[in-house]
Amino acid sequence: QTLEEKQQELREMNEKLRRMKQGSDRSKSEYQAFKQDLEDEREVVATRLKSAQRLMDGYGQQIEHLHQDLREVLMEEVAHEMEQEALRKAEKAKQEREEAQNIYKDAQDRLRLTEDLLQAMSAEVWSGNVMTELIRKKEDFTQ
Repeated sequence: QTLEEKQQELREMNEKLRRMKQGSDRSKSEYQAFKQDLEDEREVVATRLKSAQRLMDGYGQQIEHLHQDLREVLMEEVAHEMEQEALRKAEKAKQEREEAQNIYKDAQDRLRLTEDLLQAMSAEVWSGNVMTELIRKKEDFTQ
């Protein structure tokens, strides 16, 4: 082979080498761009995760507040039910007291009636005794 052929071969090889180097540089550049894209995406995902965590924390606090409100409402409901039960028992006790007062009044009325009957009977017996005595005296007098 001639020097000229060898030089031509050398030029072709240099051209291939230059193209390979450009390809390698382009691959490096593409790799760096891809790597940067991944880094950027990682940062976006990390930011989103932090935002999601803050939202979850906020929702957790809201749920806790709702639970507390629910507990308070339930306690108020229980207190209201207990108050209503106490009012029902107080009303029942009032009715039972009124019934007892009525029974007591009836017993007093019956006692007075019994005493009046006893007095009437005593008066009748007394007047009967007086009449018997008067009749006896009249009989004594007429004899």
